[in-house]
Amino acid sequence: MTIMWHTAFISSQAFRNVAQSGLLNGVKVPLCRHYSHGHRSLIRRLERFTFRLQQKGWSSVTGSGDQGQNDQGSGQQTEEAVVSDKTAKLGSDSYFNKEILRRIKKKQTEQYFIYTENNLMDIQIAKVEYLLEDKDFEKLVKIRRSSPYSSRSAGHSEDGAVFIECAWTQDIEKLAIEKWGSLEKLQREKLLRQYRGWPGSSYVASNKKPTFYAKMLESFGKDSGAVVLVALLMNMFNAGFKGGVWILTGSPSMFSEFMHSCGDTMNQLFLAIGRYLSLQHPDASHPYGYRNHVHIWSILSGVMIFSLGCGLTLYHGILGILHPIVIDPNSLKWALYVLGGTLATESASLGYAILEISRKAKSAGMSFVSFVKDGDDPLCNVVLLEDAAGVIGVIICATAMTGSYILGMPLLDAIGSLVISGMLGGVSAFLFKTNADRLLGKALPYEAEIKKYMESDRFINAVLDNKTLDFGDESRFKSEVVLDAKLITKHFLNTEVDMDAMLVKWKGVNTTDDMEKFLEEFGSQIYDQIVAHVDRKEQDIKKKFPEIRHIDIEPS
Repeated sequence: MTIMWHTAFISSQAFRNVAQSGLLNGVKVPLCRHYSHGHRSLIRRLERFTFRLQQKGWSSVTGSGDQGQNDQGSGQQTEEAVVSDKTAKLGSDSYFNKEILRRIKKKQTEQYFIYTENNLMDIQIAKVEYLLEDKDFEKLVKIRRSSPYSSRSAGHSEDGAVFIECAWTQDIEKLAIEKWGSLEKLQREKLLRQYRGWPGSSYVASNKKPTFYAKMLESFGKDSGAVVLVALLMNMFNAGFKGGVWILTGSPSMFSEFMHSCGDTMNQLFLAIGRYLSLQHPDASHPYGYRNHVHIWSILSGVMIFSLGCGLTLYHGILGILHPIVIDPNSLKWALYVLGGTLATESASLGYAILEISRKAKSAGMSFVSFVKDGDDPLCNVVLLEDAAGVIGVIICATAMTGSYILGMPLLDAIGSLVISGMLGGVSAFLFKTNADRLLGKALPYEAEIKKYMESDRFINAVLDNKTLDFGDESRFKSEVVLDAKLITKHFLNTEVDMDAMLVKWKGVNTTDDMEKFLEEFGSQIYDQIVAHVDRKEQDIKKKFPEIRHIDIEPS
């Protein structure tokens, strides 16, 4: 194959003769207008190599030296004859032939220039990045590719496979330049639309922004958001009444319950903030969304329980032991009234939390206790534990105050405060552990089952690496597999290839160019088959384990 060289590549007479000798046939050297650093480095290396050839006694390659003088002394020779003679001498030493080809081909395989002419872009993404419309793509060549998205797809083929429509990136850029004038003007337009809040910007999805009422309804109108809202209202009511009774009676146990309700109120505010922030949609800076906000704010809720609930209650209980307070009958009566009302509200909130957790546990196929320990909804779990601690705390407080009055032992009231403090410390410790495990990325408990399911596929020879992260209904799974290439090829030939038509194409292969074209076409079809098998397995895993949202299977 004839090689086209730029003038800079033949700057030395020696290398021009080597190129013309035919030794470089089959070596593709790019013909470009502007050189990168890699191109200049290649030129320098080739020139240094030809110089070393001259030093080793091959000076005649350049048309100079002793041999060249002898030729001139024996008579005039044409340039073609000189080149032919020197080519024969080069060909007599296989080391130099192979060394030339090895060095040039090695440099050619290195990525010394950036190649982007075969890049594709999703048309939906191109609309946002280049501010284009559907009508702009009518004149472009569209190519279907398997869709990598789980929540969005451009369409389905006849066999049900999900695909997206792509176009060549360079064609899209030309289209954008044709529409906007230049890429700089396009960038200014994107910034302008972002500032004005126009649709079509990568930062603004819609011209219509949801109202505050709509956001609150989405956050607290159903599921765990409604549980948090009910608990917040109940705890605010309880904290107000308990505080008034504590001021009236001075009871350490009542102070513990007052601080308990204050802590619960702050906890519900933290949970409400976490719920609101976690429902933000994924964006460029947080592609996996903001779901972990609920775990972060649940840990803060545990800190509040430990500090206000456990810490201050412990301090006040010790203070009650050192300085006992006698409760009068009138104060005890009002305290029991308030505790009775608090028991009713805490029980109602606890019952609602139990119903919601039971519903979610049933839908997840888990028992109630398992869902509390390993479930993906920390909000309901926090409310459940707080309300359960609230109900138990009210009973302990009423028992301690009544026993202290009847038996005339103020020490019982202080002991009740210490018991409530220990209970709240246990609740906070449980919240720390469960939410920290979520943030650190705990493996799915059924990871071995997923691996076994992967190995049961007849097109997979081995599963080399499995990794899972438990993020509830947005869990992640990654695996490297060894596919059975022969079986995939055989399945493709038996199910989708007309062997007679392929035989006709094969018989039409007469030259190396025909062979190259035939193998390129067949190789691209095999590649599509590998992609199809990977996509099929990912879809199978999503159906069997629907809580796994992000799946990445890599052929190894």
